[in-house]
Amino acid sequence: MNARLLLIIGLIACLLPGKGITQDARLKLQSIVLPSVELNEVPLKEALDYFQSRSRELDTEGSIGVNILLNAGDVSDKKVTLKLTGVSLGQALWFTGEVSGTKVVVEPHAVTFVANSGLQQATRQSEPRSAVVAKASGLILTGVEFAETPFTDAVDLLRSYAFELDPETDLLKKGINIVVMPLPEGREEPTVTLKMNQVPITVMLKYVCDLANYGYSAENGAVVLYPKP
Repeated sequence: MNARLLLIIGLIACLLPGKGITQDARLKLQSIVLPSVELNEVPLKEALDYFQSRSRELDTEGSIGVNILLNAGDVSDKKVTLKLTGVSLGQALWFTGEVSGTKVVVEPHAVTFVANSGLQQATRQSEPRSAVVAKASGLILTGVEFAETPFTDAVDLLRSYAFELDPETDLLKKGINIVVMPLPEGREEPTVTLKMNQVPITVMLKYVCDLANYGYSAENGAVVLYPKP
């Protein structure tokens, strides 16, 4: 078989339907699991560099990882704050897009973050009785008291309580992921004063959000807290 024929066969094979590069990228986004993510006011560009590096470290198929690009230079310095455990790379990138106000696009050779259209989502849809809500409903707080506590600090405490109370032995599945969406520019962080006993974490989150004028929904395996208008 001559070289010309081999080349033609190779080109035909590339064009045949099957597992393409995009599908491979989507599979990697789900198969690569990050044990933990903790970003505190990290510029978006640095956050994406971090995720790309981690994707190579955790890729069990040749350490290729996933190419992650930023095609929105005007938001490259946008600060990202995320605390997650046991999430797929795809989940982590989705939440990064959410908190940075960018859109995540899976392309043939890379995952690209692009500028959002500017249209804000009027309402958020909770997943019906999601696993994260079911778990949080079964975690009972014996007593919690907040006194003029900054909202994010209160959420951090509830996140740590969820981890301590969860009987799950797998550390990647222990606790619940709570994502706090950023406040609009110029809006000050609210404080919370509240004391409750013998309530599920879901109930505590509801009252904390109500006092701070936040909404809440279950999305993509996490509880998302977002500021109301």
